Amino acid sequence: MVAISNKLKSNSGATLMMALLFFVVCAVTGSMILLSATAAAGRLKGMKTSDQNYYAVYSATKMVEKQLLSEQIEAREVLTIVERTNTHASDDEDEEDRTTYDPKKPEFYLGTDNSPLNNDVGILMALLKDEGVSNYKAKEDAAYSRNPDMFNKRWFLRNDGKSEPIVSIISVKDTSDNTIEELSIKMTATMDSDGKLIIDLENNDSSLGNTYKMRLKMQCTENCKLTETSDEDDEEEEDEEDDEEDEDVEVITTVKTRTYSFKLTTDSIEKG
Repeated sequence: MVAISNKLKSNSGATLMMALLFFVVCAVTGSMILLSATAAAGRLKGMKTSDQNYYAVYSATKMVEKQLLSEQIEAREVLTIVERTNTHASDDEDEEDRTTYDPKKPEFYLGTDNSPLNNDVGILMALLKDEGVSNYKAKEDAAYSRNPDMFNKRWFLRNDGKSEPIVSIISVKDTSDNTIEELSIKMTATMDSDGKLIIDLENNDSSLGNTYKMRLKMQCTENCKLTETSDEDDEEEEDEEDDEEDEDVEVITTVKTRTYSFKLTTDSIEKG
């Protein structure tokens, strides 16, 4: 009985049980820490991708804004008026003065160095030609028909018109991280007949799982300047039907040049 009582009161083996219990607690705690770290790593990876997409769209927006703010485009249209008057016509002669008009379609130039722009260089020039925005097409048609009336028409229509959207894809590269490939950004630009420009930018890769949009709002203003030169000259016209002496004709040539200078200013950059 004494031996059994001593065994019941003995503490041998308690250290092993405590060690096993401590091991179980540490294992559970370690598993929870590992699980949390794995989840956090996944979130960080997603956040990194999200940040890349966000900054790519934002960088593209700032890049487009900078490019447009630096553009200085001019459009010039010329109207030549030639007036011929018979200086020897008597009062009883039914001799009308002859006036001819020769309008030219608007031509675009780079305002910084005055070099001609023969093609649609950039979105601004393309939008300035849009029929829903400006009188460019009507002025061009008037040049072919020799109609001088459109020369005095303003550039922007100033109605409820709007251009067709211009869609393009641009690529943005993060130069600070060479492991990141170029990101594709979709850009959609429209302009209304008051010169208000709206550009929407968004990441173009649907596999990224998240889409960021930015909207750039700008205002295009036009400054118009008209110059005029005149030149007088006398010329003789031969009368082929009669043997009378040649008629003296006074010729006045007037050249009118209207120059439009277009400049963009930023209204706002907003989340789309």
